[in-house]
This record gives sequence, C-alpha cells and structure tokens, in this order.
Amino acid sequence: MSKLTFSQKMKMGKWGEEIALRYLIEKLGATVLPAADYVPDNKGPRVSSSDKKTVAPDLLVWKGKRAYWVEVKTKNSFSWHYISNSWQTGIDYKYYVEYKSMHDSSPWPVYMMFLQLGESRHDDRVGVRQPSGLYYNSIGVLGEPGVGRRHTDERRDMIYWKITNLIKLAELDEIIDWYDTLQL
Repeated sequence: MSKLTFSQKMKMGKWGEEIALRYLIEKLGATVLPAADYVPDNKGPRVSSSDKKTVAPDLLVWKGKRAYWVEVKTKNSFSWHYISNSWQTGIDYKYYVEYKSMHDSSPWPVYMMFLQLGESRHDDRVGVRQPSGLYYNSIGVLGEPGVGRRHTDERRDMIYWKITNLIKLAELDEIIDWYDTLQL
C-alpha cells in the first residue's frame, strides 16, 4: 500500500473511531462521548489542568457507574517481529507516555483499542494470513515490563505490543457491515 497523506490518515482514524464507537454502543451497551468531535479539525483532543495540558484519548465511555477512556488506532496490518516470532502493533512512544500518565492519574482507566484491517504487507511471512479484527487492552497492562517493545530510530520512537497481549473483541466480519457502510 502506498503512503497515506496526513488528510487520508485523519480520515482513516475518524473512520476507525466510528467503528469502535458503534461497537461500544451497539454491542456493549455503553454511552460514548467522542472527545475529538469537540476540537478543531486536524487537532487531537486535550485534557488541561493547572499543571499540565496533555493529549486525551479519543473516547470517554461509560456504562452504569463504570467509566473509562479509549484510544482507537486504525491499522492496515500488524507487523511481524522476527526476533520474537510474533505479530505486533504499536503507537508513538510519546503518546504512550501521555496515555499512561493519564491512566495513572485519572479516576478512569485508559484502554488502547486497535482496529486491525488485516491487509497483507510486503514483509509478511510466506503463507501466513494477517490477523484482523477489533482488539483492546488496558494501557496499565500493556505498560507492564516485558509486554511492550520499544523501538527507537531517527524517524520515530515507537512502542509495540504482541498480539498475545491484546484481547480480541470482534472478528472483522462481525463488524463488516459497519466496515462496508463507512466510506474511507
């Protein structure tokens, strides 16, 4: 797949957030406040306090008295990590640090949710199909030592998690009707 423009990446992200929002409402019966809907275009939501301003996760979700934040990432595919012999997905490390800080200081935990589209990549293992679906886990769990792998290079500082550290919520075909009706 060719490189996406910033505008295309933003559109893809909003599209994935809409699928996650629909899943949380229709399948889990939750109420959802999409934080990014209340900021100017091409800007991420922020949380401000007297001592800092930080990136906010995409969705504030609650059901009954239980509430939590959800950060949604839409990914074309997992990466294959040859050293650990595992499928992995990740985010920019600087955002992980902010979400982890919010998780630790907020009354509501922060969850990472990944919509994995399962598109094949040039470096996929021969004969092995890309996993796809909707995955999640708490940033508190994902932040534990040995769960994440940090990769630093001059282009991007990232943290990756093995697919085995994520909980699968849905197969892609379970949400395919939303997938097909939302235009990317």
